[in-house]
Amino acid sequence: MPVLENALPAAAAAFVPLALVLRASQRLMTVLAALTRRIPRTHLLVDTLLDFVRRDPAASLAVLNGLLFDRVAPPIHARRALAQPTLVIGHPSDPIHPFSDADRTAHELPNARLVTAISMLEWRLHPDRLDRELLAFLDEVWQPHRAVA
Repeated sequence: MPVLENALPAAAAAFVPLALVLRASQRLMTVLAALTRRIPRTHLLVDTLLDFVRRDPAASLAVLNGLLFDRVAPPIHARRALAQPTLVIGHPSDPIHPFSDADRTAHELPNARLVTAISMLEWRLHPDRLDRELLAFLDEVWQPHRAVA
């Protein structure tokens, strides 16, 4: 689920305020992280939300700074030079991971395969279909190549 140039406005809208809050409340978030790490894991969606708070706020801030101020992805000429087999997963209705970026990535990488997820939650809530896609891709990639006689 790539994040390329098409995602920059949505990423900035979501992550700039978050980075500002983290920067301003780093001490409080450090204490909150220590407290929430003591909460036992119970439910995937609850744990997913709590995981952000459980993280070291300095590490989260470093990731956000990288997303906001560094290159989002290699330039197009570098992407086109990547020859490795690649499975690209795209899904609709996500401004941070727009399907247009997934489609673009699949077309720019010479050995890419695009799979469309039903939603951004499919792999978390109903993973069977995407797991099969991934396993088939890995079987194909790791299949022993026969020597030509």
